[in-house]
Amino acid sequence: MFKGKLIEEEAYYQLRKRFLVIGFIGMAVAGILYSFFLIHWGFLILYGIVMVSFGIYQVKTQKKILSVSGNKRIELDNNRICIVGKKGNIEKEIPISQVQEIRVNDIYQLAEENLKSMFAEMKGKPIKNHISVDTVQGIERFDFIVDSYYMIEQLKKVIDSWKEQGIPVSLQ
Repeated sequence: MFKGKLIEEEAYYQLRKRFLVIGFIGMAVAGILYSFFLIHWGFLILYGIVMVSFGIYQVKTQKKILSVSGNKRIELDNNRICIVGKKGNIEKEIPISQVQEIRVNDIYQLAEENLKSMFAEMKGKPIKNHISVDTVQGIERFDFIVDSYYMIEQLKKVIDSWKEQGIPVSLQ
């Protein structure tokens, strides 16, 4: 079974970009100021103010990110796709038997897996792990956050199970 945090709003990607950019700028400024504060105590005060300011902004941005991604989760297993609420209640369930086609990413990645992906995200090319499900009611797309390599492997196993059941699975 695969479990991941459901991204409920597109604003998540913009907030992540802002979080990474401000964090990078904050660390660069802090590094520059740190090299100067050894010379003069005034720079030490400036360094403290800058670090506290960036820290407060980062905390506020992180809270916004959690508000658009931390309330629901997606669970995928061999027989169904479920959206589970914060309290553990199933808000939506799609039986695999009712699915006409499933579209998956060719590669699933962790956020901030390496510097290359972090800089790509800062440039506006975020990692978008998602799955699209085509049913009689229409196509639904679910964006989600993968939190470990173990979950990536679980997701691959579920996708392979769907293929074995004869469910059309294609790459996006």
